[in-house]
Amino acid sequence: MAKKRKNSEAGGFENIMTAAMSSFERPKPLARGVYKGTILPPRKGRSPAKKTPFRQFLFAPSEEIKIVGEQAPDWSERRMGMDKLYISKRAMWAVREFFEQLGLNVEQTLPELIQEAIGLEIYAAVDIEETDDGDHYNVITDFSVEPIENDE
Repeated sequence: MAKKRKNSEAGGFENIMTAAMSSFERPKPLARGVYKGTILPPRKGRSPAKKTPFRQFLFAPSEEIKIVGEQAPDWSERRMGMDKLYISKRAMWAVREFFEQLGLNVEQTLPELIQEAIGLEIYAAVDIEETDDGDHYNVITDFSVEPIENDE
């Protein structure tokens, strides 16, 4: 069972509620590289346009394997969204490939595969991308249950 984190960074909930919004900054992205971590339960959502349901697993890094550049100070508390898995007949091939990449037996049902994926330890290659307004964020470019070679 996942442990709930207390909001200790800003001194607790009351301090967050009474702080000026200008005191909060976007966190720095994690350094590029390969991380070992755990798959957390997926968040549920729907696409904005067609309202197609999806699941998006979260990746919680726990160990730096090989990084390039300066590391964000709070890197081990971060969570990153993995691929969105759209649940429609036309998109199920991509869902299948996702679970195959995790090394899971795809002869199971989707709910069984989701439960089996939660808690898996994987390696993830993480990169940094830039938004149109110049902010930077992390993306997972590859993942595997086996160590990943990153030639950066």
